[in-house]
Amino acid sequence: MAMNLKDAQVLIIDDFEGMCKMLREFIRAAGAQRIDTANNGKDAVTAMTKRKYDIVLCDYNLGEGKNGQQVLEEAKVRELIGYATVWIMITAEKTMDMVMGAAEYEPDDYLLKPINEELLKGRLERLISKKWALQDVEKAVKRKDYGKAVARCDELMKLDPTMAQDLLRLKARFLLAKGDYPAVKALFESLLSVRSISWAKTGLGKVYFLSGEYLKAKDILSEVLEENSSSLETYDWLVKTYQALGDNEQAQALITQALALSPNSGPRHKVLGELANTNGDKALAESAYRKSIKLAEHSILKTSEAFTGLAQLCTEKGDAQEALKLMADVRKTFSDPVSTLQASITEVAAHQKLGHTAQAQSLLQDAERQLKGMGSKAGVAENLALANAMLSLGDKEKALMLLTQVAKNNHDSPAVLSQMDKFFKEANLQEEGKSLIQASKDEVIEINNQGVRLAQDGKLEEAIELLRQAVAQLPNNFRIRLNLAGMLLKRLQENGREDALLYETRKELERANILRPGDVKCLEYMQLLDRLVAA
Repeated sequence: MAMNLKDAQVLIIDDFEGMCKMLREFIRAAGAQRIDTANNGKDAVTAMTKRKYDIVLCDYNLGEGKNGQQVLEEAKVRELIGYATVWIMITAEKTMDMVMGAAEYEPDDYLLKPINEELLKGRLERLISKKWALQDVEKAVKRKDYGKAVARCDELMKLDPTMAQDLLRLKARFLLAKGDYPAVKALFESLLSVRSISWAKTGLGKVYFLSGEYLKAKDILSEVLEENSSSLETYDWLVKTYQALGDNEQAQALITQALALSPNSGPRHKVLGELANTNGDKALAESAYRKSIKLAEHSILKTSEAFTGLAQLCTEKGDAQEALKLMADVRKTFSDPVSTLQASITEVAAHQKLGHTAQAQSLLQDAERQLKGMGSKAGVAENLALANAMLSLGDKEKALMLLTQVAKNNHDSPAVLSQMDKFFKEANLQEEGKSLIQASKDEVIEINNQGVRLAQDGKLEEAIELLRQAVAQLPNNFRIRLNLAGMLLKRLQENGREDALLYETRKELERANILRPGDVKCLEYMQLLDRLVAA
């Protein structure tokens, strides 16, 4: 494709006005006419929220606030740029820390200062035809039409085989986003049957993990790291795999290796803090949490978990006042319901440590109301933390009621039930907890079995109503939602199209997919529903 920048919208991000001016002159000489500039990360993000850019030239060091990596992070996380955008990172640094950190968010190229007009023009010429060919792919992704995005990737591979590797990676990404694990698994296996490809092996390991095949995931991801010990994405998925297998010591060792390669990752330091805390290394956990908070200060990936984790450690070692200061920071910085709930629960323990029983009780009541208001959005971690706060204030009965709901909602999740088992052991309620978990499992299994028996006896309407009631009582139970969707599909097949039932089935399957992404049976039901809708 010939160089044609006349209609391209360009953004130049650099904290030195002289550099902005020079880059503007270079790119104008190449043909660009619509050029904006930003002198810091905040202004750059603001500009991208107001206008779509085709080309971004971004310096890595931007003075106070966000650096270039964090601007690119936010642009991708918030979808301010798309697959057709050319992003070139410009830097005077050559350190491995910078390169590894920035590379994770995949800028299209790096330019080391000093640069000249010919160098910039040459890089743009190489990138533009490849990136701008993805405009139709980008439009499909914006509509969440991953099927269309996959089809367009296939078309582009036929038109330009030189783009095959990049397009295959995108195709795999879209198949994963679509939840079509069988298709993406077949794609990876087809590629690997020809030759060993690191990203395809990592992708296959990811599919195994998401499908719950943790041992297979462990084996193939470990193999990748033996061949390519600098693959940070592989480290991350292998850490998750070992956590799922209950081997937190090995997970900690791996996240430590990943941080040795790329030490400026706030999210990884948070994971290290969590693992070190679980493994009993409180000093390392505190250090990791503090690093996470500092590194993520200007990042879109900043979360409240590092603050609450550090606050809990502070409370444990007797510094409850610092814990309360950290939670005050959380309330100022984060407005989402989960962070607010976490702050309330953490403050309960801090006030209790300080002897402020009335304040602790009041905060516990606030946390209960917040959890109830969140409904199915509340996670297992928040429920367990609240139950722990209830136990610490002597309300064992209420804690056990909450834990019963958690067990019923996750009766077929080994990972969650293992967490609960650990919780009961630490609370010296091991036998009571074992009975509670077993009774909860038995109750939910019986509800499901009763629904199946009703359907088999020709009482499909009764089966559907039974499972509807069960979903209302246990909104986070994947298996009950999936079984309800299966009953609704059966009724649609027997009685013909009913739009209200089609809508209800879609909602149940979407919620089930959120609870357990990529479940094969859920995917089969979604495909059957699509056929019924199209009929």
